Parts: sequence; structure tokens; C-alpha cells
Amino acid sequence: MSVPSSPAPAAACGLGGCTNPVVVQWQRRVAPADPESLPAVQAVFACTQHAMALDLASHVHAPACTAPDLAHLPGCNCTPEPLPTPPPAVQTVTLSTGWTVSAS
Repeated sequence: MSVPSSPAPAAACGLGGCTNPVVVQWQRRVAPADPESLPAVQAVFACTQHAMALDLASHVHAPACTAPDLAHLPGCNCTPEPLPTPPPAVQTVTLSTGWTVSAS
């Protein structure tokens, strides 16, 4: 096993030339996903001055999304992908001992 001799470089704000510390990260599609392959995404970072709204940052954005673009902040210029559907709640049963277990 090899260990890097130096730490990975710190993430930089996605707005070119900005040196403020990064506080938010979101994902952008690299290219339209091929149904036969895993979708490719790239991380995008921003500081407090150039960050999009956190509810938007939770979505995966289109390849052409220009965020962080000052003209659209705290939003972006794309329609982000919908969030995944949460899994159904697990049905539980409480036993006479007080223990709660899965009903299935």
C-alpha cells in the first residue's frame, strides 16, 4: 500500500480566482448518462459569497449548469435532477419485552 507524500490539494471555490474557503459542494453531470454505464458527476465547490442555496446543492445539476455564476446566485441556470425517492419506512413490532423488531 502506498501512502501519498503530501495531502491532496484543498478544494477551491468554483468561481475562478476566488480564494475564500469552501463551505458548500454540489454535483454536476459531466455528460449525458449512457443507460448502460454509471452516470458521471463532478464535484463543484463554492465559498459563502458564491454558494448556491443549500436546497439546490442537494441535487445533481445539468452538464451545462454554470453555477456558481454571479448572475444566477443563489440559484443556477439549470433544472436540477429530482432527488431520489426515499425508501419506504420499515414496519416494526414491539415485543412484550419492550424490544422493537422489524415486522418482516
